[in-house]
This record gives sequence, C-alpha cells and structure tokens, in this order.
Amino acid sequence: MDVSTHVLDPEGDVIIVLKKCPEDLFSSSTTGSEYRIQASSKHLTLASAYFKSILDSKWAEGRSLQDKGTTEINASDFDLEAFIIVMNAVHGRQNKVPRVISVDIFSKIATVVDYYMCHNVVDMCKEVWLHHLKKDLETSIIWDSPNYSINHLTIWVWISWVFGLDEEFRCATHNIAKRHSGIFAPPDIPIPGVVIETINNYTWACADGLRTSLDKLLQDLRDGKHGCGFDCQSILYGALSLEIHRNSLSVIWGNDCRPQVSFESLLRQIESFKSPGRCQSCRYGYHSTEHCGLKHYIDSEVLKAAPIIRGLELSSFSCRGGDDAESLFGK
Repeated sequence: MDVSTHVLDPEGDVIIVLKKCPEDLFSSSTTGSEYRIQASSKHLTLASAYFKSILDSKWAEGRSLQDKGTTEINASDFDLEAFIIVMNAVHGRQNKVPRVISVDIFSKIATVVDYYMCHNVVDMCKEVWLHHLKKDLETSIIWDSPNYSINHLTIWVWISWVFGLDEEFRCATHNIAKRHSGIFAPPDIPIPGVVIETINNYTWACADGLRTSLDKLLQDLRDGKHGCGFDCQSILYGALSLEIHRNSLSVIWGNDCRPQVSFESLLRQIESFKSPGRCQSCRYGYHSTEHCGLKHYIDSEVLKAAPIIRGLELSSFSCRGGDDAESLFGK
C-alpha cells in the first residue's frame, strides 16, 4: 500500500489516517491508499465538536494522546482535496485555502464539514466561494434555467443544508418539486432522510393537487354543476374522460398514488387537452361559447387552482446543523 504524508503542523500530535480516498489530487496511484496527515490536537478540538469528543480521555484516541503525547485517528472515503481544504481552514492556514472552487468540491467540503461538525471554521471561506459561484447559482437554480439538472440541484440541496443557505435551499427544492419525476433518492450524497422524505412528500402533494382538481372537475360535470345542459355536460364529461385516458393520467400515479411524471410535465399535459366542438345550444347562440368549452373549465377549475410551488424552508427542519457531538458519541 502506498503511503503519503501531508503536514499541517510540524509539531502536530495527531496523525489523521485517511484511507480509500475516492480521488487523489496529488497522485494518480493513490486511490485506495493511505494518506497520513499530521495535525494539531489543539486546533482540531477548538474547531470541531467531533474531534473534541474523540480526543477526550474516555476514548482510545484520547487516552493515547494523554499517555503517549500522540495518537492516530482513522478517516475514510472523504475526497482528499476537500479534506485538505477543510483541515487547512481548521489550522488557520488561510493562504492554503483556495478562493475559487467548483460546485462539486463545495459539495465534498460540505460532507467533511458536516461529518466533523466544524461549520464555523469555513464561514468566511463559504462567503467567498458563494460569491464566485454566483454565476452557477443564477444559471442552475433559477426555475426556468435551460441548464437545469436534477443532479446539480441535489448538490445544492446538500450544500445549502450544511451551510444554512436559506434562499439556495428554497430554490433548489422548488426546482426538484417542480421537475423531478418518481422517487427522489440521491444515492451518493448524504442528505438526511428527513429532508429526502419531505421533498418527496412535497413533490407528490403538488402533483396530487392537480389530480384532485381534475377529479373534482370530472365529478362536477357528471353532477351537472357545469355546462348549459345535458348535451353540453355529456360532451364535456366525455371529452375530459377521453383526454385523461389518452394521456394515461389515470395510471400515472401508480398503485401507491405516487406520480411517475413531474409536476411540470403533468401541467403541460393538462394544458394540451383538446376542447370539443360546441353543443347544439351553443352553436345556435343560446348560451355563451366561452362557458361551454373544456378549455374554459380546465383554465378556471384546474390550472388556476394548481398548487403554487414555493420550495421548502430550512427553518421547518428542527434537526439541521449544529456542533453538538452528543448525537454521535453520547453524553
């Protein structure tokens, strides 16, 4: 196994052993290798609730530090570049922290910061990174962006969750609720289960609002609440039933009532419903054509009643962030 070393503090008394790095910025041959980082326990415990707890004397790492004056802490599966950036910030080596990073590295930094609970040490860096990523935010989060990508928005959900970015979280979840189809279940980003569940429930509720409005319109036509008479109601009821069938909307939700298409796609399908010709009463001018057209009822009873997707608020989650290590290590 190849072993590489990085020194954060030449007098450091902690060796962080980083294993199985998915990517290595420094060498193309160190994937799956061991990377040893010499660090200062003083800096680590001041910056991170995780390190403060694990270096306590009740844990093996802390006892070793107390007895021998040095200790090793294992870490694994973190991106090496992101890990070194965070550790440089922890040790006050701001000249080693880049001012410009990619969204991908920002996401990986968020993973390190979240795991080690060291949010405060990257607060100033975060603002600088966000400033340089402003263009990315404008092109990928705004709801009508041509550069829209579910994967990209998922990354921003994670970044905004970890760093408490209210507007970015709202915009990203807005886009996902509007454009994602099926079950939202990102495999490679550690977004908390409660956030994923809430996004899914919100997405399904928005789509279900359209279905509820369609069902109500169909029922109202059947019960004679719309249309100028029997002929008109029959034509409209039949046309709406036919359009629902032709667009497979009766099976879109599946057996578990979860839509298999996005809210946006569902909205476009409903907007494309064909309106039949006028009934006999309308053709001879006995009633207003406008009020006997299917399009009129689709617009007034379904589209105008469609849920307004605003995105989720970070403040609605009581479990976000924090530097409390008790959840990991106990009291």
